[in-house]
Amino acid sequence: IIQAELAAAGVHLHLGAAVKSVGPAEGRSAGGGADGAAGASDDASTLPAAATVTYTSNGDASAAPAHVSGDQLLVAIGRAPNIQGIGLEEAGVRFHPRGVEVNAFLQTSNRRIYAAGDVASPYQFTHMAEAAAGIVVQNALFARTARFDRLIVPWSTYTSPEVAHVGLSESGAARDTVPVDVYRHEMSAVDRAKLDGETEGFVKILTRRGTTKIVGCTIVAAHAGEMIAEVVLAMQNGIGIDKLAGVIHPYPTQAEAVKRAAAGYLRNKLTPRARSLMGWWFRMRR
Repeated sequence: IIQAELAAAGVHLHLGAAVKSVGPAEGRSAGGGADGAAGASDDASTLPAAATVTYTSNGDASAAPAHVSGDQLLVAIGRAPNIQGIGLEEAGVRFHPRGVEVNAFLQTSNRRIYAAGDVASPYQFTHMAEAAAGIVVQNALFARTARFDRLIVPWSTYTSPEVAHVGLSESGAARDTVPVDVYRHEMSAVDRAKLDGETEGFVKILTRRGTTKIVGCTIVAAHAGEMIAEVVLAMQNGIGIDKLAGVIHPYPTQAEAVKRAAAGYLRNKLTPRARSLMGWWFRMRR
């Protein structure tokens, strides 16, 4: 869905590409316009040089290189922990290139020192840093009972539409050999999404097979990052999908798609045998 939306907006994706080199585009230089001379136009000195990226597709180093040029280049290089030269060695705090070593209580190798945030977490999200800070306050000042490894972690990617996820995905469940039931509802069947013209996407809820226990959810929708919180709350508090199906949502809202997806569990309970028994019951009551 996201790939189709990007393509419709004129964005070309080169997936699995290996970058070989980056340099000024042909006929351009860092100092000026098309002929490379500074002052070729009134504001040439303020324009960045056009860039050309040379790459090979699908990781095939033997393939002929391809080129793509643009006026600006955005590079996502990640981040590195800023922990050098702050006395961690002297304090007896173990660390590695990715950050500080902590246990499930966010306690470092020095039992009096705790760490929270990107420097001590595999989840480099602002909301996870906030959650970790709460755990540190609890464990450092009060009883050491809060555990970072028991958190239910939601993810959200703010594309258009947004993609939000928590727990297992279908592919993850298959990889971990976890049997699941899948309940899905399309945003195109949600009245508010129709009114807003935001019908691309779906809500997909996974439960452990044969039970009401929610083990994962993926939402692709215009407001997926906000809609996922309802499922996170259910997972964190052991609320089953049957209870989620009974939550009354204001109408019309896009979050109603969560309820509709959960209602798939109730529909599945209406087996042919159950239909037959209900038919018999209603006939007897006539």
